[in-house]
Amino acid sequence: MTYNKIKNIYDVLSNDSTLSSLANINVGWNLENIEYPCINIIQAGGSEVGRLGYQSDNIVSEMFSIQLDIYSRSSIMEAYQIYDVINDIMISSGYQKTTDSDMYDDELNTHRKVTRWSINTID
Repeated sequence: MTYNKIKNIYDVLSNDSTLSSLANINVGWNLENIEYPCINIIQAGGSEVGRLGYQSDNIVSEMFSIQLDIYSRSSIMEAYQIYDVINDIMISSGYQKTTDSDMYDDELNTHRKVTRWSINTID
C-alpha cells in the first residue's frame, strides 16, 4: 500500500510540467548526486483501521502522511516558489497540509522548506 501511495505522489508531482521545470523530484534521500533545487518525498506516518461486523464489507480506513522536503541552494524564495506549485497540486489531489516550516540546513548549505500532508481514504 505504501509503495502505491508514494508512487502516485511521485507521478502526480513529476507529471506537472511547471514543477518539473523548477526542481528535481526524488523518493527518499541519497546524499550522492544531489541536484538542487530538489524535492524529496518521504513517508511521515500512517495508520489503517479495519471494520468488522454486519454489513461492513471489511472496509479499511487509512490515514497516510507524506513529507515533502524542498531544498534550494539559491534562496528561500526559490523554495517558496516551488512550494506554491506543490501546494496547488497536493490540495487538488485531496491532501491536507498538516504542517510546514522553514530552516537553513548548515550541513548541506541549503535553504529547506519542510511540508507534511495527510489524506484519509477508505479502500
